[in-house]
Amino acid sequence: MLVDNGIECNASRTNYSINNKFIPIGDSGIDLFGNYKSMNYIIQLKYKSVGNVTPGEIDRFNQTLSKQPNEVQGFFVTTNGYSKRARNGVINMKSKMILCTDKDLLDNFYNEFKKNEQKQRNSLINEYRIENVKLDGTNDLDLFGIKFKGKCEIGSINFKRFNPY
Repeated sequence: MLVDNGIECNASRTNYSINNKFIPIGDSGIDLFGNYKSMNYIIQLKYKSVGNVTPGEIDRFNQTLSKQPNEVQGFFVTTNGYSKRARNGVINMKSKMILCTDKDLLDNFYNEFKKNEQKQRNSLINEYRIENVKLDGTNDLDLFGIKFKGKCEIGSINFKRFNPY
């Protein structure tokens, strides 16, 4: 589904084969991972034919997510829903985890990407350069939070936005 929508997606290896015998190695709580434009993500998938995702399952994925760099977004996806305690657990632990079902993963993914993109735009550093300022001492001026006392003559103002990364 992700790849079909132009989203890079890689699967974690959970087993290997020796002499046609599968040996499980675990995925460390990450089933899928990738990068979409500027957003790095990890996804835990839980297929549930009955019952909901439990707080313990949420806790285990949150431990994995907390070991990731700050810019990594986590998604927990299930087929059957979440217990109320599991949902409350995510809220209370202030996790970077988004709870999804297989039906709303793409909507949640794109919404989180938009938030992430906006956050990155807002983190751009603004640089102001004001040159040739002359004051006469009679009027007041507030310029970008800098208060000038007196009449002010400005030769030039330059404004620059840049991303420090």
